Amino acid sequence: METTKRVREEAFGMRRAAVSLLAALTFAACSEEAAAPQGPLVFEKAIDYAAFQPIEGCTGERAKPTYFKCLDAQQLYDAAFNQAREDGRPLMIVWGFDECPSCMKLEKTELSGRKAWTVDRFLKDALTPAQRDAALASQDDYRILTLKIDIRRPSGEALADKIGVTRISRERGHDRVRTPFITLTNAETGALVSQAELGEGFRPCTREDEFVLNLVEAGFLPDDPSRDRRMC
Repeated sequence: METTKRVREEAFGMRRAAVSLLAALTFAACSEEAAAPQGPLVFEKAIDYAAFQPIEGCTGERAKPTYFKCLDAQQLYDAAFNQAREDGRPLMIVWGFDECPSCMKLEKTELSGRKAWTVDRFLKDALTPAQRDAALASQDDYRILTLKIDIRRPSGEALADKIGVTRISRERGHDRVRTPFITLTNAETGALVSQAELGEGFRPCTREDEFVLNLVEAGFLPDDPSRDRRMC
């Protein structure tokens, strides 16, 4: 009798623990949902990747790719560049690939995840008051057009060579483009800038400052030394 009673009590305790665990997981999921960014994100896709035809014979594409290894990089770039020029907006290119852990971490945090920058938060927190006033005075749309290029595929490497990304990487001491490598283009002036892989003490300590300094260097924002953007 005692043994049977003890077994029942243990089983009941295990059921209670399972219910408690399920409740905790449900609460965590709801909390993550509630923490999702509110409002439009500052980084907007420059193109509709689904509108492009895959390269004939290309294999190995993921079911839900981020970097679209089977699409021609030059075609993607041309469409994104033309859109940026038409809109008068910055074009940020992230050079990476789907199997790159740090590339996917960037995507799931700063660019489109729960910590992604909304337009309101970017204007309020990333910019100085002077830069914010300049942006509000000169632009109707503050979103940054964004393009992902698979740098490990032949068409991605060829594009990086053609527009000067490989040259920037080599000038900074690397024999190939390290990922994720972020560049920003001004389609009106042709300026191509990047804070990536600068020497020690000359690169921004945070992605936030990297984004802002690229916008400054490309001519979209005025420089404002009133904020100390630390270098690492």
